Amino acid sequence: MKISAYEAINEFINAADQECHPLIGLLVPLLLERLTKTFSLQILTSEDRDEQNNTQGSVCNLLQACISKLGSEIKPFADKLVELHIKVFDCKNASVHEQAIMSFGCIADALEQDFVQYMQVFYQYLLLGLRNYQEHEVCATAVGVVGDIARALQKKLLPYCDDLFSALIQLIRTPDLDQNVRPPILTCFGDIALAIEGDFLKYLQLTMSVLAAAAGTQITDYSDDEVIDYHNHLRESIFESYTGIIQGLRADPAAIQHFLPYARDVIHFVVFVCNDPTRSDTVTCKAVGVLGDICIALGEQVKAILRQEEVRKVVENCTCSDDRSTQNIAEWAQKQISSL
Repeated sequence: MKISAYEAINEFINAADQECHPLIGLLVPLLLERLTKTFSLQILTSEDRDEQNNTQGSVCNLLQACISKLGSEIKPFADKLVELHIKVFDCKNASVHEQAIMSFGCIADALEQDFVQYMQVFYQYLLLGLRNYQEHEVCATAVGVVGDIARALQKKLLPYCDDLFSALIQLIRTPDLDQNVRPPILTCFGDIALAIEGDFLKYLQLTMSVLAAAAGTQITDYSDDEVIDYHNHLRESIFESYTGIIQGLRADPAAIQHFLPYARDVIHFVVFVCNDPTRSDTVTCKAVGVLGDICIALGEQVKAILRQEEVRKVVENCTCSDDRSTQNIAEWAQKQISSL
């Protein structure tokens, strides 16, 4: 019954409009009080432990909904939110840890660069989540939150980048890593690059090597829909990463020049994927978008490659796509290339 009640409140919060913000704001301290009480529960049996875990997970989930809805209005509660969610990590339950990590992602999104004051205390738990590949859902959540924090902190992420990047590289090289965690890691590289701009240069060579290896992954069974879906997800993440890297480095005219040696291979990969009949509309859209990004970033230096017949045909075909998003991006890319 309790879980159903929490779920019902969650639906209410998600559906609430701006006029309901004051009411949601009144709910936050009640939830913080409820979460506080879970730490003093007497745990004598496994049922008691399950009750504590379920309550903590449900309350954290509700707080995420409140934070996402209120945005910067959550600032007066930020200290208490961080304090209690840190305490949640002391409870040995993977599902609850996942919820706590997700909450920090919501807090970062709401506070934006002001989240930096909490980064030091959360940082160690984020790294633990990234290293916990055995609990792949916790690990995947931690990867996603790195992206949230990168978007929130921007350049203020720099002091933490070496450790985060090292943890992500180690993670993606882990043989036993659940394959569904790999695509978000690739996207995360792009998020970091977009956040720290030219300072990403120190990570460029290794990142491009990882992306090239992922791009070389072949579909082994065209009759298996799950295999095809995974490869589309992987390719979508590769293109998201390329976009983040190009747009991030482009902020520094000197840094973007270091992407030039990779441009030809990236363009050829776009052409290859856009000629694959198993590609999804989302993959096609993101792939042709990369062409436009490369064109804007490197201009005349890539004119000869972008004007090749195979590239022209890909862009032209995409302008005739049934998917409106792909059509719009292709028309934009075509315009950029034609202007060279």
